[in-house]
Amino acid sequence: MARPVRVKTWVEENRASFLPPVCNKLLHQKQLKVMFIGGPNIRKDYHIEEGEEVSLTQILTGTWVLHSGPRR
Repeated sequence: MARPVRVKTWVEENRASFLPPVCNKLLHQKQLKVMFIGGPNIRKDYHIEEGEEVSLTQILTGTWVLHSGPRR
């Protein structure tokens, strides 16, 4: 099992990755890919990748609690 990540600390340590032109960095890449986007992105192309994609927007000043296990 992956170790917990302090998201605010991780973002601060990787702040340079959120600058143009790409503005993103993968936090996790196994069964589920978790990518943080800095924006705005100056690129004009768009990715096309087979499979589902979920986009969740969250300002990093809130609190997230993630649980593993059966759906509640």
